[in-house]
Amino acid sequence: MKIARIIPYFKSGFGGPVNHLKKLLLGMQDLNIENYILTTNIDKKNSLLSKNQILYLKNFKIFKYVPLLKFYHFFLTPQMIVDLIKNKFDIIDLRCFRNFQVDFALLFYSIFRRNIPIIFNTHGTLSTPDLSRIKNLFKKVYYTFFEKFLLKRVNYFIVVSLSEKNILVEKGIPSEKILVISHGKNLLIDSNDIKSGNFRNKYKIDKNTILISCIGRIYQGKGIQYLLRAVPELKKNIKNFKIIITGKNDGFLDYLQELIKSLKIEKEILLVGFLSKKDDQLWELYKDTDFLVSPSLSESFGHVFIEGISFKIPILYSNQNNLFLKDGKSGIYTPFGNYKKIAEAIINLINKPKLKDLLVSNAILALNDFPTWEKIFKIHNKLYQILKKKR
Repeated sequence: MKIARIIPYFKSGFGGPVNHLKKLLLGMQDLNIENYILTTNIDKKNSLLSKNQILYLKNFKIFKYVPLLKFYHFFLTPQMIVDLIKNKFDIIDLRCFRNFQVDFALLFYSIFRRNIPIIFNTHGTLSTPDLSRIKNLFKKVYYTFFEKFLLKRVNYFIVVSLSEKNILVEKGIPSEKILVISHGKNLLIDSNDIKSGNFRNKYKIDKNTILISCIGRIYQGKGIQYLLRAVPELKKNIKNFKIIITGKNDGFLDYLQELIKSLKIEKEILLVGFLSKKDDQLWELYKDTDFLVSPSLSESFGHVFIEGISFKIPILYSNQNNLFLKDGKSGIYTPFGNYKKIAEAIINLINKPKLKDLLVSNAILALNDFPTWEKIFKIHNKLYQILKKKR
């Protein structure tokens, strides 16, 4: 069986869609499936002189196309049509919404290869509103005049939560076409294998300093700016703390740096850039973190929640539709954009250690009921077999 996995980018640091696809590929590599990843070579700056790359790994090939044009997250790679024509795929697996790679594949298979089944892993990109009114308007217009037509070609949409399914139904996508398949809960590391104090020692942070971490891509929708705005209020009530911000810069870092200067909170903030899991840098941060804050508008799944819970960290969150946390029981909910509530919740948790312990223990119980990746692999494989037979 040959499956084309089409995604706009395939590189560490670009969040859930990339991490999910990597997990699937590694977990299903021993099955009789040839995986072709068609993506963008975002590392190449000179698109006229640079060449496309093909990487060969066990049971999958990665085709990285140099974009002829870049505009924000829109990468124009018409070269992809050559490999779509050359290879006779059994299934097309599309990832993320509103990008050239996915739209082009949908158009191509709507016209020329209509008998090939198509799966669409939305990763929340169909349901998450944009904070910019202009971009949100663009999304609505784009959906109405272009993708609404193309999406009819999709056999199944895969979402990770019932709430996301309900949003797609409201957009007019038939309920029977939407499959709710969660991500798995397995970690790449056991938290007990990570030595505490390594992160603090590296950045010369005293063991009595309270570490408040915000982990994820740095862009407007993550709400990091509201955590920063909570710092002046925290300074009035907490003597010794540090806000740690880590993640891949997605065009919002300059704004955050200016905000830090304007609020005069340079001493309380530590921007550490992207931390890798491979060399345990990110795990060491989790190990030394006292409180985890996720102030984002939306999380299609929220791997940061699984990781935080596994390291027994109390979590403050702004995404009500997450699958793990309930306000006051296993986490603390703060409305998106309400920095005063963020500060109030952190101060409250510091002053109530018993509440902190209760949140952690309840969150661990909720995580224990979640399916493993092994079970999720089997569900995906069963879907592929069904689609191949129905082709």
